[in-house]
Amino acid sequence: MIHNGKKFIVGGKELPEADYRDIISGAQAIKSMYVWQMLCKDMKYHANEDIFNKSQTIDDVMFGKCCLYIIDVMEKKLDKLSKL
Repeated sequence: MIHNGKKFIVGGKELPEADYRDIISGAQAIKSMYVWQMLCKDMKYHANEDIFNKSQTIDDVMFGKCCLYIIDVMEKKLDKLSKL
């Protein structure tokens, strides 16, 4: 999803104005939901647990770090969308 100022482009196609407003309000709603905050907190906990307590190989550590990276990207995307 690309934002070019006033429109979103998804798969090379511009989304209608109504979708633009829905995306922004949806991002604001998700970001403020208690369940979203608890899910992120829980996912981070489990990823860190996998990295520090359960990992047996470097691949296990990398998997946990990838999970943390994905969570971080989702949080930043929601934050950015909610501030448009």
